[in-house]
Amino acid sequence: MTGCCGMAGWMMIPGLILLLVVVAGVIALAVWAVRRSGTSSQPAGKNDAAYEALKRRYAQGEIDSEEFERMKRQLDES
Repeated sequence: MTGCCGMAGWMMIPGLILLLVVVAGVIALAVWAVRRSGTSSQPAGKNDAAYEALKRRYAQGEIDSEEFERMKRQLDES
C-alpha cells in the first residue's frame, strides 16, 4: 500500500507553490501602492507651511543659501 493519498499528495505541491506566489504578489502590490501614495504619519500641511515660511525668509534675505539648505533638509527628515 502506498498510504492514504498515494501520488495525489505530491500533485498538490505545485498548486501550493502557485498559491504562495500569488499571495506574495498581492502583498507586494499592496506595499508598493501604499508607498507610492506618499502617505505619512504627519498631519497634512505641517511641512508645507514650514517650507513656505522658510522660502519666504530666504527670499527676504533673512537667511543665506547655506542656512536655507540646512533647514530644508531638517524639514525633509521630520
